[in-house]
Amino acid sequence: MCPLSISGAPRLPLCTTFAGATGSQLAAVSVLGLVPVETSADHKLPRLARCLALLAMLVALACFGGRADAAVTGDNPCPTSASNSLSWMGASVGQDFTIPSLRHQADSSQVPATYPMTVLRPADTATYPGPRPVVVFQHGLGGNRCALWWAAQYLAGHGFVTTVHRSLPGNEQTASDAYRSGVDAVRSVIAYLKGLQASDPTLGPMIDLGRLGISGHSMGSIISSQLQGDPSLGIKAIVAFDTLRRYVQGDPGAARIDCQSDPVPATQVTPSVPALSFAMDEPCAYKPDFKPADLKLSGPRWWSEHGVPNMQLVMKGYPHGGFTDGASADKKLDLAHWVLPWFERWLNGDKSQEQLLAAPVVNGRPVADLLSSEFLSSACLDGIADSEDLRSWFNAGSPATSGAGRCDSPPGQSPDPAHPAPALTNRKLVKLVRLSSSRGWVRAGGKARLKLRITVKGMGQPVKNLNLLVSSSNRRVRVAGTRKVQRINPASTRVVVLTVRAGRKARNKVRVKVTVAGRTVGRTLRIRR
Repeated sequence: MCPLSISGAPRLPLCTTFAGATGSQLAAVSVLGLVPVETSADHKLPRLARCLALLAMLVALACFGGRADAAVTGDNPCPTSASNSLSWMGASVGQDFTIPSLRHQADSSQVPATYPMTVLRPADTATYPGPRPVVVFQHGLGGNRCALWWAAQYLAGHGFVTTVHRSLPGNEQTASDAYRSGVDAVRSVIAYLKGLQASDPTLGPMIDLGRLGISGHSMGSIISSQLQGDPSLGIKAIVAFDTLRRYVQGDPGAARIDCQSDPVPATQVTPSVPALSFAMDEPCAYKPDFKPADLKLSGPRWWSEHGVPNMQLVMKGYPHGGFTDGASADKKLDLAHWVLPWFERWLNGDKSQEQLLAAPVVNGRPVADLLSSEFLSSACLDGIADSEDLRSWFNAGSPATSGAGRCDSPPGQSPDPAHPAPALTNRKLVKLVRLSSSRGWVRAGGKARLKLRITVKGMGQPVKNLNLLVSSSNRRVRVAGTRKVQRINPASTRVVVLTVRAGRKARNKVRVKVTVAGRTVGRTLRIRR
């Protein structure tokens, strides 16, 4: 215990309110350059006091010389974390909660009744006043609240409200249960924050769930990739630490057990919000010999195909655990360079942050030197970069793209009032069109049914007044059914039934074609007599 105790405060390494402080304490902190020495009659320092001041200064330097201005006051579930003493973390205040599970009552065998959660908020409310954007962090398999403590602490020290919680930690044998618990935990945290926003006199005014992001490591990155596509949660941006996924199961870019199987199409996610992703500089642990250069691009390519901004950084020399709290301070500092600007851009609408995201030098080193030379990194950011070889792009001098490209800001979400995102056309919003029938024929004088399935992208904007152009190749065969769909919600599928009626004199076969939003699909039916 240091004999000179000076409490920390935001933005100064050592500062205090000096009510009741002795002259020697004032002199000590004055010599340290923190406050001026009072020269009034109440604080004239005799020679002995000046000697004591010098002694106090030496003691303070011994006690605090290695400490930084980062500090978490209040509750701290990770007191031994090295992040607590990193100077660039900023100051934050922690508060513990026990939150109820949303699913436990219906699924008590697979999810716990409650989850421990810590909320971090900025300590410096003068610099960061009013409601703050929120980022929810989810740990990976076997993790806990400390897994991404560094990132939560860093964002909280720079103006965000962040949360860390502990879902079922699980292991490789119980991964499915752990995943279900993690999904439930994130949903439960968001629901609980809504309650705090409405009722907590301290935290409530600081929470702005209209600017909500989520982030996760490993299993948490899968959960982030999945839940961002749920419009009911109101998520606006995500950061995935190893790594952004196209498939919940079987994604080739996965880090560990989930790469063992082939991709499961039913688990394909719907890209809806801007996603920053980091990946390890290694192949999947369960397929160590499978390492094509584009191994890590499964998720980012899927985002780009949907026109949603994304960035994938395969960090040179990083193992799977290199993104968690146990990583070195240098690694955390490099990651922080992108994490904060990403959320500033997409939650706070600060378009200037894009220049930081595309900066060619980070912490004194060329970005090209920070990226893997074995696996490709990528970025799809309109007006900045559209590249699946980001390392070469940086080496080529970061040539900017021009005009609106394929990854413009998601509609309905444009946080930058000076640059509102344009409403998209139905042609861009429609993701998939399929035409099917239960049988391959229609009887002359009879009828058959075709099913037209129209799937809309999860980009925050519905399809409206969608025209269907239907044609028949046989003049004795007509197709009946709706010719206009009034509305299809984002990330949903509408089934339209078309009735094929063949005249009694119809012969041979008929080819029915349907054109929807510039996409033409067809189905050939034989005509039976």
